[in-house]
Amino acid sequence: MKNDDNMQGNLTVGEGVEISGVIVCPGIVTIDGSLQGKVKAAELRVGPSGRIDGEVSAGIAVVRGEVGPSLDCSDKLVVCSTGKVCGVVSFQQLEVELGGQIVGKIDRKSGPKVAAIETTEVTLLPNPKASS
Repeated sequence: MKNDDNMQGNLTVGEGVEISGVIVCPGIVTIDGSLQGKVKAAELRVGPSGRIDGEVSAGIAVVRGEVGPSLDCSDKLVVCSTGKVCGVVSFQQLEVELGGQIVGKIDRKSGPKVAAIETTEVTLLPNPKASS
């Protein structure tokens, strides 16, 4: 059975590991530690303990930790409930789970063109009417 996480061309930065520099990866980059620098990957996965301080470019990004000040997704950005993205954020598709945060400039790349949004903070909160 083929497991995408174990394919050649993938990189994992484990919890407690700190690196600085430029990463260019044709596959999946998983960050559970911290990275200062630049990342370019087909897919980025930032775990709850993961932190990226730098410029990120990915096809798909799933954020459970923190990323900033620049995140450019050519396809889809998923900000999970524990995730926080700060700075300039661009994407084609966006999914934000309850509790996920985006702080900064948000720019949608495709679909009906709308002006970029400047935010001080966007946090999804529970709908009080939903529990009624």
